[in-house]
Amino acid sequence: GELHVETLAAVVTLANAVRVTDDHGRAHELLELAVIRYHSVLGDDHPFTLAASAGLAAVVRAGGEFEEARRIDLEALGGLRRSVGPDHPFTLSCANGYAADLFGLGDRQEGQQLAADTWQRSRLVRGAEHPDTLACAWNAVLGGADSEARAQVTAALTKAYGEGHPVLARTAAGERLETDIDLPPL
Repeated sequence: GELHVETLAAVVTLANAVRVTDDHGRAHELLELAVIRYHSVLGDDHPFTLAASAGLAAVVRAGGEFEEARRIDLEALGGLRRSVGPDHPFTLSCANGYAADLFGLGDRQEGQQLAADTWQRSRLVRGAEHPDTLACAWNAVLGGADSEARAQVTAALTKAYGEGHPVLARTAAGERLETDIDLPPL
């Protein structure tokens, strides 16, 4: 049914895919619906509710609404840190998004600190070659002057994804990378 947690997880995954195709309006609609339904089924503090909220923040951020994305991410990040801890993959993905919000708002120092911390935590939790760790690495080195570090991360991303992958087009354009949360069955 519409309120089953696996149905809601599928809606979140669909919304993430739709966001990547730049249909931000449809992705926003899907994620807003999922967040509302997760709130009613699992409650405000459940990790799935908070993860869906982080997905909503990504769509809002993609639309250039960094202040609103920051507000959503800050609430979700606090809840995820309390419920699953600071090193859980959901928390790391949300922190990656929150760092992007900060960069979008011009708070480069705090954004850089959070991006670097998230990258290091992801390396310990997921491993250095995990695609989400590499996305965090890219986001951490993107703003720096070290072109060698950017080249190393780009090479690692190319190895992970293969030539011609859309992620590489985003890095070539100097864009920050998202780390989507795909929700597992409950």
